[in-house]
Amino acid sequence: MKARTLFLAISLLLPIWARGFYNPQSGRWLSRDPIAEAGGVPLYAFVRNSPLDTTDKLGRDYLQLSDLQTMLHWNVERLRARLLSLCPNSSAMQWAGSDGAKQCCSPSGCRAQVEALVSEFKFYLTVTFTAQSRRFGDIIAFYQWPLAQDTTINDRAEMAPGNGQSWMDYNQGYGLKCQGWQALIRERTKAVLTPWLTAHKLCFKGASVGNGSEQKTSAHNWYALYGPYNDDVHVIDADIDPWFSAGGFVMPTFPATARYWVADFW
Repeated sequence: MKARTLFLAISLLLPIWARGFYNPQSGRWLSRDPIAEAGGVPLYAFVRNSPLDTTDKLGRDYLQLSDLQTMLHWNVERLRARLLSLCPNSSAMQWAGSDGAKQCCSPSGCRAQVEALVSEFKFYLTVTFTAQSRRFGDIIAFYQWPLAQDTTINDRAEMAPGNGQSWMDYNQGYGLKCQGWQALIRERTKAVLTPWLTAHKLCFKGASVGNGSEQKTSAHNWYALYGPYNDDVHVIDADIDPWFSAGGFVMPTFPATARYWVADFW
């Protein structure tokens, strides 16, 4: 009885948005997911809209392959729109790289680079999600949970040949740790943009970033992209973080604040 009373007291102290309200007549939540789009596309969803057959008592949530594909498509479109907004509108603009070499970014060239980047990211992430789904089934969303009975996304990644920290593990079916995702995005960015860099027509810059003073001291690492007008590595134009939410996100709504920057494509 005391435990029940304590539970009710704590519940009443929670803010309204943390509790949420459910309407059994309509079979839906009346309030939106507090973390909004960052939690996935269906903002009112709970246990894939099947509360009679599915439970989520620890709040972990599971993502099926179809969930990841939907989230990936939605986030790729957000990323495409964001990168296109960084392109010059009517005339080409010039900028100098860290090596002093001049680059000329034209509107059409910038749009082509955007399409190449988002297509590359989507392809490699689709391969990763599909391979992991085939090996393990549904993917645990969001973070590691100490009370979880089954393996976390990092536990799975540690089974990979490169411990989930090598981008070459992307197709092994184990998933990747944040360092692995960072390496994958970095390598694919370089592969896509090197021809434009060599031709002196580059529009985008990239850097490895994290929330510690360096990669090994960071709790989380991801990748950052910058538009042609941006010369400040501290002002990130697009955070690319597929690890967030079990690899369902390309550009999270609220990424962590970066403390270290390694401008490896600038």
